[in-house]
Amino acid sequence: MINGYLSDFYMRPKGGSSVHDGRGAKSCEPSAEVQKKQVFNEGPVALKRPDTRTIVQESDAPISLESLYSSLYALMPSLKRLLQKEEQNSEQTSAKKMPDNKVAVSDGKQSVPQEVDSRQSPGLSKKKQGERPTNVWTGVMFSGKKNEPALSAIKAAMMRFGQSPLSVYSSVVRTESGYNVVMKDGFELSLTLKEIARAKVYAGFQHGRTAEDGGMFKDVIFMYAASAKRVQLESAGGAPKSFIDGLNMLCSYQDPATSLKQLGLEGVMRRTTWSALHHSGGIGIINTGGNTNFAFEGVLDGCVMKKTLPVGHPGVTYELI
Repeated sequence: MINGYLSDFYMRPKGGSSVHDGRGAKSCEPSAEVQKKQVFNEGPVALKRPDTRTIVQESDAPISLESLYSSLYALMPSLKRLLQKEEQNSEQTSAKKMPDNKVAVSDGKQSVPQEVDSRQSPGLSKKKQGERPTNVWTGVMFSGKKNEPALSAIKAAMMRFGQSPLSVYSSVVRTESGYNVVMKDGFELSLTLKEIARAKVYAGFQHGRTAEDGGMFKDVIFMYAASAKRVQLESAGGAPKSFIDGLNMLCSYQDPATSLKQLGLEGVMRRTTWSALHHSGGIGIINTGGNTNFAFEGVLDGCVMKKTLPVGHPGVTYELI
């Protein structure tokens, strides 16, 4: 009934209309008071015009329909502009920022080295990407825990790609509890700050007295913890099952290839001979039978000094390419 009345309302001339029933002209237009009650006080009313959408409105005040439509038409362009602006701002924000609980340290694609803010990344040094250790030979030294293969692999990686984990890994992202790491072979893992602190204790490494040596020590421990975490995650159905088990595995005098693979470097290493590595002066590690040492420019890391090895030594040797 209401829809029919509204249809008649729009079709009716402003001056009203008369209906003839054969007995004379009789006005059928309701009074103004009756119109108000019919249009505005009968609950929700569907208001519809040919060129607009249907609007359902419930009102207790006698508002002009024409004024209502005019107001809505006037607001539509402004609302549309606001929505478009909000969408653009949202896209720009998502493109430039990560979630609040994450700070991007490296996305693996930066071409210009960036200094790391140590306040945001307490587990890393301030070395720029691609920058080698200041003193790779004595900046960090072995312990007596049979984990020198792990340290030798880390030193080789630092000299090949740069001291910082940002250089050795494809991606390092700061999280609320620690770091997310993506290695060069695609292996992904998460490290907590507690795990990094635990790795520092279990490794037993020593470092030199300078601030640069302290920074190198930080980066060594970070990568040592990442290797232990990978050992833990890769164990399927057997030991090691915990992070501590992973740390203990690094102290089991592993072979050179395993230590490099735990850093995600399988794709950039190759088996060679000490003679070839010595001749090229390349970067690698060698198992001499009693020790596993980092090698560079034809000499070996002797913990507190450089040492030489006969050119024809048959030790198992790997080079980073």
